[in-house]
Amino acid sequence: MTKRTGSSNGYKIAVSLAYDEAAEAAPSVAAKGTGLMADEVVRIAQRFNVPVIEKDDLARSLDALEVDQRIPPSLFEAVAIVLNQLKKKIASIARAN
Repeated sequence: MTKRTGSSNGYKIAVSLAYDEAAEAAPSVAAKGTGLMADEVVRIAQRFNVPVIEKDDLARSLDALEVDQRIPPSLFEAVAIVLNQLKKKIASIARAN
């Protein structure tokens, strides 16, 4: 999840999530950054063809968590929506290839 700055270049916040459906545990924060570090988190995601989804409010909420911390129940619904969007994007990319 990211929050873009007012300008067209750069991200203010970027948060990467880790999730293993088989583990039956809540997703956790895998990486996060602000400013230049946010740009780097996004660059790495793009380098590995990980879709980037911009959700300002969710990015701010997730940024308050520590790396490796599981998301709290209050964010389950918002994160589930994003994970569903990611699944659809990945499936669409796979069909195109």
